[in-house]
Amino acid sequence: MMIMDERQIQVQKYLNDIGISYELYNHEPCVTMELCEEADKLTGAPHCKNLFLTNRQGTEFFLVLIDPNKRFRTAEVSKQLGVSRLSFGTDDKLHELLNATAGAITPLAAYYDTDKRVCICYDDDLDDYEYICVHPMVSTASLKLKTADLKQVILTMGHQIRHILPSK
Repeated sequence: MMIMDERQIQVQKYLNDIGISYELYNHEPCVTMELCEEADKLTGAPHCKNLFLTNRQGTEFFLVLIDPNKRFRTAEVSKQLGVSRLSFGTDDKLHELLNATAGAITPLAAYYDTDKRVCICYDDDLDDYEYICVHPMVSTASLKLKTADLKQVILTMGHQIRHILPSK
């Protein structure tokens, strides 16, 4: 029997409470996009790239969701967000702000950002996918849900979405 992480239980309960349907897939840990591609074969939908970023001063934080087929270009996304020199946020800040860990970063972690300190940035090309996969706070499972529902979940959690369009 698999023991579920309390954070996973909470976000799945939240999805159920707001009427969002999803399919749960358990799998080996997927902590890189290459490993997620293996899980995508199981789910039939891609995982979006999820990047936890901060400004140079470490005072602004961003959770950037990008099409899995795109390369992340720091300068390009920095310019679109109007922030100079983005870099990856620390594991400590990731845990403090989103109760998440590296390798299991997910937009569902916005559930834990009750102070709305993290800006959710969404690559509009994700809308090309009917379904998308995200981790439910752990790297050993994936939730497949409608892409439009994922955006609705973020909004329902009280976060605004900043739209970006990184090049391929």
